[in-house]
Amino acid sequence: MKRIAALWIVLWSFCSFMTACGGGGGDAPVLSSQNAISAYILAGVSVTIDEAAKTISVVVPALTDVSSLSATYTTSGVTVKIGAAVQISGVTVSDFTSPVVYPVMAQDGSTANCTVTVTVTPAAWHHPAGFPDNISPDRQDVSSARVAMDNNGNAIIA
Repeated sequence: MKRIAALWIVLWSFCSFMTACGGGGGDAPVLSSQNAISAYILAGVSVTIDEAAKTISVVVPALTDVSSLSATYTTSGVTVKIGAAVQISGVTVSDFTSPVVYPVMAQDGSTANCTVTVTVTPAAWHHPAGFPDNISPDRQDVSSARVAMDNNGNAIIA
């Protein structure tokens, strides 16, 4: 009889402990399905976010090197990746010379692809006042002047 009473006490204690600690089968936590990018800044420029289309459009100033930029963003998801590489807001450097697709994963494992497209504003050519349209380095008119731009944004006329 003492054995049955001891067994009953152990069983009752175990059940009480499991119920009190959440092991009694209560409701499972609800995981969020939110997987959006709600704020985004690239090269110090604000952007246009179209949440319905899952797109982000960025227009950066002329001559901006978009091959290695770090985006700062806010997301409702748990991870943001490019390919298999997890992105860290404000840290990870990416190449934006073509559209970049960010898979944004929610807590429940669902993923939404957000596409970032960067457009570089074309450089404006300002014609020096007083010079003819077709000039050579010696300031003589020519019919086939070639104009190029060096890495510092200076015009080279050949």
